[in-house]
Amino acid sequence: MINSKNKIGNTMKKIPYLVLFGPCLLVSSLFSKDAENGKELYYEAKCQKCHTSEDYTSKDRKVKDLAKLQWRVERCDFTMNAGWFEEDIKDVVHYLNSSFYKFDSDSEK
Repeated sequence: MINSKNKIGNTMKKIPYLVLFGPCLLVSSLFSKDAENGKELYYEAKCQKCHTSEDYTSKDRKVKDLAKLQWRVERCDFTMNAGWFEEDIKDVVHYLNSSFYKFDSDSEK
């Protein structure tokens, strides 16, 4: 038979870890880039009506670096009134970069 007092004691020992690391996990998830979410947002906003994959992969493409990609996504968000949050824009940038552009991902913000 399991001693309920011992079970409660073990649970109480875990609470400081949850208090300490729980917020860290939450914050890191808020700032992580999610390519799947970016893809979903991209298609929900119907970006493909104006942009084809050739726009992203052509040697003559206008976007030459990650900063320019970020700027273009922000501009499209504003122009099309997509209503994306900063995290959404980062997700779309991450989706486009990981799927098409392949800029150095270490420099992604």
